[in-house]
Amino acid sequence: MVFNGTITGTPALATGSGTENDPYQISSAEGLKWFRDKVNNAKTPDETKICAVLTADIDLNNEEWTPIGPSESSAYTGTFDGQGHTVRNLSITGDVKRAGLFGCVIGGAIRKLTVAGSVSCTVDQGWCGGIAGYAERETIENCASLCTVSYTGKDARVGGIVGYVPSSSSMTIICDCYNIGNITGSSDTGGICGYNLSGRIFNCYNVGEITGGNYVSKIVGYGQANNNPTNCYYLSDTDTDPAAKTAAEFADRTVVLKLLKAGRNDSPWDSCQYVATAGITLPVFNGQGDAHNANGGRQEQLRVTKQLFVVSELLVGQAAKFLPGKTANKKIARDNIIILKGTVQRQTIHLARIVADKRHIVL
Repeated sequence: MVFNGTITGTPALATGSGTENDPYQISSAEGLKWFRDKVNNAKTPDETKICAVLTADIDLNNEEWTPIGPSESSAYTGTFDGQGHTVRNLSITGDVKRAGLFGCVIGGAIRKLTVAGSVSCTVDQGWCGGIAGYAERETIENCASLCTVSYTGKDARVGGIVGYVPSSSSMTIICDCYNIGNITGSSDTGGICGYNLSGRIFNCYNVGEITGGNYVSKIVGYGQANNNPTNCYYLSDTDTDPAAKTAAEFADRTVVLKLLKAGRNDSPWDSCQYVATAGITLPVFNGQGDAHNANGGRQEQLRVTKQLFVVSELLVGQAAKFLPGKTANKKIARDNIIILKGTVQRQTIHLARIVADKRHIVL
């Protein structure tokens, strides 16, 4: 659903009481805006602790967004569970000091959320990220940013997931997250976090381009040595750093995906699938990344009832058709990935995509 105006009261699509056991259930842009305003206009600290879950993907339609929890004194302190859904077409511009879908988060949790859009701010001493600008004593897990983030003011802290983690945040955890968007800052710029003094960052990766002035890094821009990220990776075909992995290694289930799983039976990392925003195959979450399209959206499920014709060699643009009369009976997501054995101009084909008419695989 697309946000196209203001609302009053409690919208029908934001049901629940906001407690941990009965969180607000949000399924529309109107509901998310109502939740944001409820947090930002809180009269007591308890009112910033309200909890919510997303029950559908949400399209903000590039409306100018005011972050949830705009400052440290009015930070969001509750638990927000995206349940694998995507908030797309986020747009933040201008003089916003704490920028992201969330501005400041303290003492709560954000999980299973994907955000796609653009954050582009110019104010000095700003902190911004695709998920949150500032995180203190916070857990951010199983989240993905498909946002382009740009902060051109002086002394900015800019990250793909979080901009700034202060020294008082030894309990902050950023884990099992990834960034795809390009990140630009004046200083302290990182693919996952721009400035981290005390938080723990692990099991994450970044494939976005990172540019800026002082303290620029593919994972954490500026951080203390005793808080270096662990088991985190970034995309590079030339770097010799052990954290640098090629596109082929990101696409290979036995390399980056296996490293991120780290031997855990309960790992959220599920498979390697094509992510259109990045243009390559990447490790994704169970029930989340497999549904990304170019806007980070979720596509409906469909059932393929014809066997796939897998060819040994394909030309660029050539389509492999289903064989008629055969049944595969395999449930897949639209735009999901089929692995092919073949070559395209002497390069290995790693994937193809099911198009909406269900009749062809296209490269």
